[in-house]
Amino acid sequence: MSLTKIYHRNAFGGNSRTFEGVKNDNRENTSRSATLPPTCSFDYDARQMSVRFHSELFGDSLDEAAALFAQRCQYLDPPEAGLHQVLEVDNRIDAHLDLLFAGGTDVIGLLTETAAESAGGGYTGTRALLRQGQVSAWVTLAEQVLATPDDPDRLAMGELGRLEALKAAAAHEAWAGDLAEAQKILSAGGESPLATCVAYAAGYQRWDVQEALKAGLAAGVPDPTTWLWALGQIGEAQSRDVLLPFLESTEAPVSRAAALALCRTEDDQMAVWLASQAINQLWAPAVLALLGGPRAAGLLAKHIETGDASAVIFAGLLGDGSLVPVVLGAMSNPELALQAAQALHLITGLAPVEQTEVAIVPSEEGDDEQPPFVHTLDPEWKLSQSTSTWTASLQRARLQFTPGTRYRLGTLADPAQSLLALRSGHLRQELRALVIDELFVRFGLGVHLRADQHAGRQLRVLDKLEQFLPHMVTRPVPGHFTFQGRRAVGL
Repeated sequence: MSLTKIYHRNAFGGNSRTFEGVKNDNRENTSRSATLPPTCSFDYDARQMSVRFHSELFGDSLDEAAALFAQRCQYLDPPEAGLHQVLEVDNRIDAHLDLLFAGGTDVIGLLTETAAESAGGGYTGTRALLRQGQVSAWVTLAEQVLATPDDPDRLAMGELGRLEALKAAAAHEAWAGDLAEAQKILSAGGESPLATCVAYAAGYQRWDVQEALKAGLAAGVPDPTTWLWALGQIGEAQSRDVLLPFLESTEAPVSRAAALALCRTEDDQMAVWLASQAINQLWAPAVLALLGGPRAAGLLAKHIETGDASAVIFAGLLGDGSLVPVVLGAMSNPELALQAAQALHLITGLAPVEQTEVAIVPSEEGDDEQPPFVHTLDPEWKLSQSTSTWTASLQRARLQFTPGTRYRLGTLADPAQSLLALRSGHLRQELRALVIDELFVRFGLGVHLRADQHAGRQLRVLDKLEQFLPHMVTRPVPGHFTFQGRRAVGL
């Protein structure tokens, strides 16, 4: 079975357009080449002048798509100006990918030789090669991309690192290769970061490759976090025996990834066991937020007292009314202020903002050109991280929050409020991804929605979900602690 078939089978999947009733075979883009001017022939038998022209055309398109990727990273996390602004950038990237795809195999050499110059180039080149099914060429490109260290200036501006860019590209593109190729890479595991990229794509697009993921974990991987996340996204209960040992990891990201994956297995007994054990463990905040009942707020408050930034995020996800003053108090700690602002916004719906200076990466001396990844939003308005500002905002709003009741955006928590939160321009990707997990774990909505998907697809899926909510068979009681849409028992 091909990866494309697996991918199409998931109605809400990655870049899949099946949910919108549009065929999602990226090879259909070849038809667009017919609209190009007659001089844009892609035949290598053309005159040398024509070949040079096309090389420049594709090179310019690659460079522009790489710069747009950097801009997308800035706009999306968080999307202060809204997903519609991200959509404009996504559509422009798609246009460049269409052109590179129209070049067929002629552009492979260009991509493997020049796309490794930046994380954005690696992202664009990966998507272009995987769209053609050129997995071997992608491996060559990826090795070159990862051989160069990340640029600290680009990271400071919000661009993804090189490995993260490759992971995103592998996930965003519907592979035209065969499932066996991915299984071979996954089963080998080992030190290769390429296997991590494929594992991320497998979880993102929910490929049927659980056994290969398990084999890779058994073979040993330097950072199992992505692999555990992928198993959780695929969501098979049979994976729990593989996941459970990782709860004992002394690394918080690893143990929490295992806990989040176990929360998604739809196993009532597992949910009760996890909730009963979630006290002082590194993974406890994740379980308390997604499975916890009324007692979870007190336990999360204790984790926040230790300075655990992720516990503040999970407090926002739980949304218990008693946590509002706790999170507000955490904001006085500069190391927790960002997370506290996110959590308070998710619980209360308030969004006091403050203007921040736009950081500009200086050009090299003697270089008159500005770097292509400079943020263009001026001025920037972000959620305030000031305790006094939030205190005044809460007093003006006169909102009432009852302990033992869950809140989302200032009203009782339910699926509709979670969908509204996903449209917010203030939530960062980490918290948006957790809200998507909550839709499945708390409310039983198994949608294939991602926090960094093509913005157009995110908006369409959110629209469809909002239309579906009135027809849910099991309707969660607003404000209650639920599991898979039912009132939580024993949690």
